[in-house]
Amino acid sequence: MIRGGWPVWVAVIAVLAAGALVFALRTRTPEGGPPFTPPQQPNTAYMNRVRSLEEVTTAADPARLANYRVELANLRVVEVAGRNFWVADEAGRRVLVVPNNPETPTEAVAQGRLVSITGAVRTPDAADLDEETAALATGQPVYLRADSIRPGAPAGA
Repeated sequence: MIRGGWPVWVAVIAVLAAGALVFALRTRTPEGGPPFTPPQQPNTAYMNRVRSLEEVTTAADPARLANYRVELANLRVVEVAGRNFWVADEAGRRVLVVPNNPETPTEAVAQGRLVSITGAVRTPDAADLDEETAALATGQPVYLRADSIRPGAPAGA
């Protein structure tokens, strides 16, 4: 038992009351609402990205995806026309792929081969198509402009 009488007990109660007051002040919410949280900003690193070919081929208006970034893997090449080629989704819906740079290596692109690409969705009316490529894109609402083309499994694999 603590000796010293009532002054010691008053001091102990005063310290406990001060601690409770500090705790209450630190945990109270302003105006009775929830504790303050900073506004949440959108994660723009992944906004406006297409990660499956079906997002393009099944879109009600594929042209609305123009300028979206694409990061697509394991696309089956269904036809090759010079440096350009078509890929298809599981249902056989085709999309033209146009290399962004004439120096982009495409020797590994062959019919039946799997490829992975990164780039952007573009509309065929873009001024960056030559006449031959514009003719290939005729009738398609969008095409894929490929910044990077990586080969996957060879045909028949």
